[in-house]
Amino acid sequence: MNGLRIGWLGCGRTLLAQNQAGPRYWEFNEQELLDAIAQARSAVDVLIVSIHIGLMYIDYPRPQHKSMAERLMESGADLILMHHAHVLQGVQITSQESVCCYNLSNFLYDWQEGNVQTPVRLREQNEGAIFWFEMDHRGIAVVAALPTWIDDDCRVHWATGERGYRILHRLARISRDLEGDFTPAFERQRAERNFGPILKVLAFHVKNRNWRHIIDSLRRTRFEHFKMVLRWLIGFCKTSLVKRIVRVNRRQMISS
Repeated sequence: MNGLRIGWLGCGRTLLAQNQAGPRYWEFNEQELLDAIAQARSAVDVLIVSIHIGLMYIDYPRPQHKSMAERLMESGADLILMHHAHVLQGVQITSQESVCCYNLSNFLYDWQEGNVQTPVRLREQNEGAIFWFEMDHRGIAVVAALPTWIDDDCRVHWATGERGYRILHRLARISRDLEGDFTPAFERQRAERNFGPILKVLAFHVKNRNWRHIIDSLRRTRFEHFKMVLRWLIGFCKTSLVKRIVRVNRRQMISS
């Protein structure tokens, strides 16, 4: 492109066995990706890495994914694009001027599609951005985010005025949060926004007797999932207690 050599590496985390005999998805493996970056770096001026990864509906990337992205950028990736969370998750620019967009939100996406509906953070799911990059022989020269929104008929529009400002303000706020310790907010949001959809998906497969899927999901359960369930239970109990107190106070006010 005008004498500019651009390299692109793309993979994703599916946790599914790939067929080695034919075309297959490149299952995410950090060491393989680091090796591919090292191999491609000297042959290109700008190296882009695209990874389908991340937890849905949360404002922040998984802390481990941020650390991983920083290692990839230190190894030579000029631009990292992450996608899967269905919401914007902030942008990081390193001192070497490498860029990571932690999740690109939605584009032409219908939240009602699929086995179960997930009405989680719908405004954030329907509000996103198109990222614009200008590149030169030194890497990424300019980064811009052009805010968008999706209407009820899945048509994409430019977000202007107050709506556009709100999207960019949210993106800037999250990007600033990434500079500090965002782990507590990530863990809280994961319990609040992920556990409900996970239950709905499991219920769907139980109803349809997809036992292989259920067993495979349970097989991948780790300690962090138990922490998420505990956080959700604590939050549920707190919410139920507050609602009960409000109902009691209301009755007392009416009776008095």
